[in-house]
Amino acid sequence: MVKHILLFIGSLLVGLILILAPGLAAPALAQCVPAGTAGDDVVICAGVDPTGTNTLTGRDTITVLPGAIVQGTLATNLDGNDTVIIMSGGRVTPPSGQGGIHLRGYYNAIRNLGEIWTDDNDAVRTDEGRSRIENGGLIRTSSDWSYGIASDVGNLILNSGLILTLGDNSRGIFAGGTVLNQGAITTHGETAPAILLRDSNNTVRNTGTLTTTGLNAVGIQGGSGNDIIDNSGNIRSSGASINAGAGDDTVVISGGQITGLIDGGSGTDSLIFRMSIAPDGIEALAAELAAAAPGGGTITIHGQTYTWVNFEDLVNQLYMAIFYDGRLNAGDIAATVVLYAVPIGGVDLWALDDNGGVFAFRVGEDTLRAALQQAVASGQHVLIEERLGVSLWALSSDQLQGMGPGGYIYVFNPYRVGLEEYPH
Repeated sequence: MVKHILLFIGSLLVGLILILAPGLAAPALAQCVPAGTAGDDVVICAGVDPTGTNTLTGRDTITVLPGAIVQGTLATNLDGNDTVIIMSGGRVTPPSGQGGIHLRGYYNAIRNLGEIWTDDNDAVRTDEGRSRIENGGLIRTSSDWSYGIASDVGNLILNSGLILTLGDNSRGIFAGGTVLNQGAITTHGETAPAILLRDSNNTVRNTGTLTTTGLNAVGIQGGSGNDIIDNSGNIRSSGASINAGAGDDTVVISGGQITGLIDGGSGTDSLIFRMSIAPDGIEALAAELAAAAPGGGTITIHGQTYTWVNFEDLVNQLYMAIFYDGRLNAGDIAATVVLYAVPIGGVDLWALDDNGGVFAFRVGEDTLRAALQQAVASGQHVLIEERLGVSLWALSSDQLQGMGPGGYIYVFNPYRVGLEEYPH
């Protein structure tokens, strides 16, 4: 028996020596395979890849699987039409100085549900326009001048996850086009805005949380174009909460908690207050806004004091709320269908009867987007779903429409349920 045990231990030691000895073969690391070609590649990253990948030309797709760790840059060449997906549990952690994802060309798509960590470079970068970048996971940078997401003009950026930057002049999102934040963006560094817009005509809608802690760090910083900034989320900023910058800008306050100044910047700018107000308070607030000066003033709504400077037009779009449960059609006392935005994107519809509300159906973000794309392309309205006497339609005008018994119709814009009109 002792002899057999000693032989077994000896065999284990020989195996370990063969694995660990210098010059001898070691177990191969799982690569991102196959290697890039001039064609249309489908690359899968599993296990640990020490170098990253470059797919060269073609319409390529790179998928980082759960548990995979890519220790280099996921990059493609100049042709565009590429897709990168990092699944939940996947990770991209390149060495210091290298970026996480770098796509060139037009019509790219990036979706991160995992983690991207970079040091001394940008986590995600696109060099051209007409691309879609989605973050539902974690993006983190940890040096000066390193951005969470950096893109050129004409792109769509959606964040429902967490973007964290550490360093002076680091920016959570630096982009031109449309930026939708439903998640959290936090920057720690001097002159490090949560969202910085390029010098183009841009649209920003914040329903999440923006936090900046460094000196002169603005929550949303506009460029020199004509920007639309719509906030119903929270902005906790060490500098101004919103600075629209140069250009003829429109700032819409739809709610939320804002700790800093709302600055229109230069140009001819409009500040719009668009919130639901209880019937017994709406007249007093309307009178207060009518008496206020666009160039500077304050107003308190729902216990939140908003302070502004450098606007040329002050617009009252306060509306009377009948219901206070978060429904989209809160001002419609005669509604026969009730609609609620789904936090992860999408819409719930409830049918109403004499006994109260009955849940009818939920439509997710992907289904809504596909229906809108079909309606706009065909010029015909598209029925998405119908049940319990209520229905949801995609309109050729790129809007959504809820319908209920008695001819009730409620039309609303897609961004209210987590979508944006462009691109489809």
